[in-house]
Amino acid sequence: MKSYFLTGTYKAVSALMALIFLSPFQGCMFYYKVQTLNKVTPQEIMKFDSLGKYLVLHSSDSAYHLTYPAINDNTLSGDLSVLPDVRRKYITTKSHGANRYKNTKEHDESCVLNEVHLYVNDSLVPKQHAGKTSQISCSAIQKTEIYQKDKRKTTASWLVPALVCIPLIGAGVLIIIIASSPAPEFNMGTLDVD
Repeated sequence: MKSYFLTGTYKAVSALMALIFLSPFQGCMFYYKVQTLNKVTPQEIMKFDSLGKYLVLHSSDSAYHLTYPAINDNTLSGDLSVLPDVRRKYITTKSHGANRYKNTKEHDESCVLNEVHLYVNDSLVPKQHAGKTSQISCSAIQKTEIYQKDKRKTTASWLVPALVCIPLIGAGVLIIIIASSPAPEFNMGTLDVD
């Protein structure tokens, strides 16, 4: 019976320790969210540029980096260039809820937090091409998505594993102590029967 208890306890402790060591890898993520504007003003577009935002213009099924934006008579103009790989990864994203991005030494994708996506109404705008200067009426921009850090979700992804791991580690240590301590022996003695 003692051998079975120790074997069962050993398996439980092993599983618990595996969960404890693997749980930090499930957390500690970085998230961003999308703020959507249905109408954007020329002043807002110029504000994005003055803040150093990375403007991405979506036209038809293509997306381009819009550089040197300018507004003249309610017309947005700027040069279009091909998006680099790290920017193409986030061309499409969930508009509701949190989206995950990587922020490690090997894969720093935090540049996504600097992106503003401008979606034009294809029926009002001719097909756009990289290497060309674009001129688009601001009224043809049907939707704007601003990517921002989701501080609440990011913080939770760091705190929850810590808050879960500490009690699990304590429980694991307690189980190890109980399992490794010798079982008490009871001496039934002799029973006097008269």
